[in-house]
Amino acid sequence: MQCLWGTYDYPLTLGEVTALINTIWGEVLDGRLIDLPEIAFFEAPTVRYLAFRAWLIYCYGQTGQSDQWQTYTDFAARIESALVLGNLAQDRSNSGLIGADQALVRLDANTPLVEVSALVESPASTIYTGPSDQLGLSRSRDNAVPALVDTRGLPLALAVHQRLARIPLIGRLASKLSLTQVTMDDLRELGEITRIDQIPDDERESLLAAIVPSEPLPKERARIGTYAALLTLATEMKVRPTESDLFDTACSMNRFGEPLLDHVAEGWISYCVRDAIAVTQEAVLAAVMGEILASPAGGLAGVARHVIVGGLMERSVS
Repeated sequence: MQCLWGTYDYPLTLGEVTALINTIWGEVLDGRLIDLPEIAFFEAPTVRYLAFRAWLIYCYGQTGQSDQWQTYTDFAARIESALVLGNLAQDRSNSGLIGADQALVRLDANTPLVEVSALVESPASTIYTGPSDQLGLSRSRDNAVPALVDTRGLPLALAVHQRLARIPLIGRLASKLSLTQVTMDDLRELGEITRIDQIPDDERESLLAAIVPSEPLPKERARIGTYAALLTLATEMKVRPTESDLFDTACSMNRFGEPLLDHVAEGWISYCVRDAIAVTQEAVLAAVMGEILASPAGGLAGVARHVIVGGLMERSVS
């Protein structure tokens, strides 16, 4: 099984399942995932991309171009390319950058000018749509340009803009759509203030206000409850809690002893059980297909049920 956290052979052993769950939880607690059940991006996501996306929406709005999703993403992809190239020009070890491999190829060419066309088919402006909308920074509008939410997205965008507006390269990229090559000096200047791993204080405050809002919306309460449960465990244990810690607490007689957090515990138990069932079903299906494909002619002529069951039983015994 090829998944986002590694490669495993079916059937998964209990140890492999446990290791996989612990790996996923490590991603959650490292801040790489937000609202795990709903978000489907895992290319080392970086929180500052949310700030850049908000700013790109604002920046595009200032150009007066058409209110079309494709035009906006084409605009954003070019500037995102410059941001990634600038980051790597400053520090090649920077992780979490979308399109880093292709960017390094361009930088390693050692040409006087560096291409800043799109690095990937799906830029961050597309990939981070879900988390941006979930955090109340933006609002999707079908095939139109996303809207910034005044209370969260706009302050974040302006915090980035006051920093990037003074960079000449940004002005040229925004106003000259035909500009596709820039100098290394331009990229280094841009990379110095757009380090993906260094979030300025004003951006950090705006991001925190969205991630942990003082007055969460009804749809955000489950996410905030999960944060509260993890922070409660961390406070009690004086260390970063693990998946096992949360699961043990959720299954204990008293749980958290707080109705709101106990509700979160029930949700996570259901989530873990549901995922365990899903993984088991996938493992069984893969095992059955393995027996079919291993039969004469790859099973094209059909395989008797008792043959498949017998093969599975032999595998389990061995």
